[in-house]
Amino acid sequence: VPRVIGQDKSYRSGDAVSFRGQLVVASTNQGKLEIFKLDGSALNRTATVINSNAGGSLGDPALSEENGELYAYLVDGRNLYKYRISDFYNPSLVKQANEVTLGDWFSGVVIAKDRVVTIGSGGLKLWTPALERIDLYPLSVQNPYNLILSPQGAFIFNLENDLFTLFNSPNRNVFATFNNFDEYSISRSEVFALDSHNRKAFNDDEETKLYLVDDRELRQIDFDSFTTKTFRHISNIGYDVAGIRGDDHLYFSDGIGVVKIDKNYFKPLTWVYTTSKFGDGGWAMGLKVADTDNGQRVVVFNNSAILVLDENLRLVASRAQSEDPIEPVREGLSLHLDRNRAAANSLIGLTGTGFGANEQVTISFAGSIFYAQADSAGRFSKIITVPNVNRQRTDIRVTGDVSRITYSAAFEIE
Repeated sequence: VPRVIGQDKSYRSGDAVSFRGQLVVASTNQGKLEIFKLDGSALNRTATVINSNAGGSLGDPALSEENGELYAYLVDGRNLYKYRISDFYNPSLVKQANEVTLGDWFSGVVIAKDRVVTIGSGGLKLWTPALERIDLYPLSVQNPYNLILSPQGAFIFNLENDLFTLFNSPNRNVFATFNNFDEYSISRSEVFALDSHNRKAFNDDEETKLYLVDDRELRQIDFDSFTTKTFRHISNIGYDVAGIRGDDHLYFSDGIGVVKIDKNYFKPLTWVYTTSKFGDGGWAMGLKVADTDNGQRVVVFNNSAILVLDENLRLVASRAQSEDPIEPVREGLSLHLDRNRAAANSLIGLTGTGFGANEQVTISFAGSIFYAQADSAGRFSKIITVPNVNRQRTDIRVTGDVSRITYSAAFEIE
């Protein structure tokens, strides 16, 4: 079975949270940040953020609720971004941080307690929500997806191929590296991994247990009792384990489907095959679980679609990859004026390229605001009136309302 089922831009990963009782899902698998909200039996895409100035491919987003607002953090190699997405239809860039001059290259970002953690060539860096860097852990990570932090941030777990690394954050050191837990008096816990594909473990520190699904079994590793429970799944590949901390059950994905399992007896409660039941090209990879006002929701990044299941693994909603596509920006960012000087109350023409497809743009000019609509290629044109102000040299600035892309041109009011 191939490790990635073949289509150029599949839904394989992302994040999902419950915000004000509603399920919110985010993914960057299509080359831009997409935000979805569950409305009854529909998973609606509310916004798309396209950054034509991105330094590289986007890492998976990390969603975080802070002081009653919802934010999305993401990296593009050069930069760390923080977007406010509480208004699901109008995301706004809050702040951006750049570490290229320090020799780092960001590959991922995760949230631990009240800290933002970037994963990159310079190690793991800790940031405040205001994107102020406060600490650094010298830990090299090949695949940022496979790294998790304990909820309180005391421990870092990383799985690469069949090699498992435990990092103690307060002591700033790796205290265990192994592929066979027998070395640490934990029986029957050899990790079986055919390669280093995406694989997310789950740490329930209320129970001092770690759960992971390798390419043969689901494993519960108890670091208090030094015991292991295993459940042999029917696939030859394992992806993610997810759940709500403190629950008596959790979920795991193995490509062909999702299994809900009892944590105490380690037996399946129910399961669903996702390869063809919800459309062609299904392959269960990324997995997230959230508690909403309507009950627990399981989000499956299922290659050809994003699925939302209830706690009994019945389909609530789905979003196919081909539904209502928004093409990323294909042209460079530009702004052209039919003239760069004119008297007050004159008409001038503007054309722009490189903005988000079908987004509204805001034009700021000497204290006046105008609006225009970009087409599917990110282009717009608009005739505006020169504001009735004193003679001055100023800028005409255009900003995409969703993408937050901005560009300006100088203009002289005579």
